[in-house]
Amino acid sequence: MIQLYDIFKSFDHLTPALTKISIKFNSGEFVIIYGPSGAGKTTLLKLIYRDLLPEKGSLLFNGENIVKMPIRKIPYYRRNIGFIFQDTKLISNKTIFDNISIMLRICELPEEEVYRKTNNILSFMNLSHKKSLFPYQLSQGEQQKIAIARSIVNGPKLLLADEPVLDLDRELTVEIMNLFHNINKNGTTILFVTNQETLVEKYIHLPNKIVQLENGKIQKIQTSN
Repeated sequence: MIQLYDIFKSFDHLTPALTKISIKFNSGEFVIIYGPSGAGKTTLLKLIYRDLLPEKGSLLFNGENIVKMPIRKIPYYRRNIGFIFQDTKLISNKTIFDNISIMLRICELPEEEVYRKTNNILSFMNLSHKKSLFPYQLSQGEQQKIAIARSIVNGPKLLLADEPVLDLDRELTVEIMNLFHNINKNGTTILFVTNQETLVEKYIHLPNKIVQLENGKIQKIQTSN
């Protein structure tokens, strides 16, 4: 699905954010990318999302080099991708239903399809009873689940998750990790970023691939048997 060849990215032309990144992520994989703050994890996700461009290298999505993709095609490319940000980025003056359905309306789906898909994902998250509330009326864990719901409601092929359990307690972390496992079992490729090595150790049974990043370089790739 995704192939990176000799990717180089810097922000000040002095200190590389990513150096000689070459890796392949296969369709259907659950990949955990971990490393300390400043390792280049978020930069890697933003390159895949086409929010950033590398100075050198190629990045292919299903065979197409997105580095050379015309600007007009980027919105359509991103419809294949769900992105869960470190900050949930929920819209405070819109209901939970509207926060989730906004992605479908951007894609100009018919209203009946918007309502069906939004209600289905709310049911999947066990949050149907919260759909008329506003973000401030939800717990932190519920807000994170809504952010996840928004990212997958249009059935993306790829889900990019940037530190999605960083500030959650142990119980909520277990719930969210199980949720990601179920999303992956339904066929979505997941790139899950974390700086918590203990999280990797605890959930080492979930991913197909574990990638360790440090100082902008791949230090180790571990694959399941």
